[in-house]
Amino acid sequence: MEMPVFYRGPRAYITHRVIEVPECGRRRYPVDGLSDVRVVVDEVVPAAPGSRVSGVSALVAAVVQLRVVGPSSVPVAAMLFLVLGACAVFCLVRRPRRRWRLRAGYQGRAVEIFTSEDSREFAEVRRGLVRALEYHDS
Repeated sequence: MEMPVFYRGPRAYITHRVIEVPECGRRRYPVDGLSDVRVVVDEVVPAAPGSRVSGVSALVAAVVQLRVVGPSSVPVAAMLFLVLGACAVFCLVRRPRRRWRLRAGYQGRAVEIFTSEDSREFAEVRRGLVRALEYHDS
């Protein structure tokens, strides 16, 4: 009989028996040993530090290009100014990013099974774990 695999990705592998996460070595948790599985969402992850530098650079480039390109071609200068201005606004506005974590009880202690800032990846791993737990309960 073939072992059912509920999720296989670069950062997690979930079967009906175990969830493996190759983070900091290989962590392996038996599905039947997990209890109180829950999702925790953090919204305090700061924006990437380079985004502020990129925003300021785009703002400076927008002003400089007006002086350089503006006299020769007003439509091109206006288009560049709008694009660079939009880039500056996008980079300078602070957007808190989210981090999703799967936590559970394992051998009498709370453990963090999986963490991701990618909502799609996290949803796939969470669904794989839910399916593994459902398979184990049936």
